Amino acid sequence: MADELSVEVQQLGPGTALMVLAGELELANCSRVRDAAISLLAQSTTRIVMDLSGLSFIDSSGVGVVIGTLKRARERQGAVALVCTDPTILRVFEITGLAQVLSLHATQEEANQALREEEPS
Repeated sequence: MADELSVEVQQLGPGTALMVLAGELELANCSRVRDAAISLLAQSTTRIVMDLSGLSFIDSSGVGVVIGTLKRARERQGAVALVCTDPTILRVFEITGLAQVLSLHATQEEANQALREEEPS
């Protein structure tokens, strides 16, 4: 169901934001996540922690939004780190080969630390 997605955004520090997603990320609602990410990146945010630990489902459109966010961040010399603990959603990233490309972490703290370590000196 399209309305079963919660998207919360907050700033973690200069240039870094947190997006917490909960529910189902699918074709019917993925534009909300894409729009939120585009808005963040337009406001000088270059590093995004996307917390997917509250997702119960993700389809190919949702995966596309994650990849699109990563691409947009990289175009701005930024990065995206994901918090993902659901075995089913992790499996989606594994079978698509994206687990090798994405920065996957068990907690927000780990993801935020990974982004800090990627900052240019």
